[in-house]
Amino acid sequence: MSAVWSNFVQTTVSTQLSSVATSIDIASPSSSWVAPPDPAGGVGYITLTDSLSNPTFFEICSYTGRTGTGPYTLTGITRALEGTIARTWV
Repeated sequence: MSAVWSNFVQTTVSTQLSSVATSIDIASPSSSWVAPPDPAGGVGYITLTDSLSNPTFFEICSYTGRTGTGPYTLTGITRALEGTIARTWV
């Protein structure tokens, strides 16, 4: 399975995300930021953080699907990768 990624994807979680959620609803990217890549049968990665300028918490996740054309839903989420902790995000 191949991995996909894209730099400079910036958006917000559009609905509260529980610590056991397996999908993430995100808003359409703003300004010049790009959309999260569609894994197209592979795996995409996302890092959630509480602040871009001064982060205190972050969580690394993978996803296997992306629906929508903005806003998006990332599906098949695997939470708490690389030793991070699955948290509730608002």
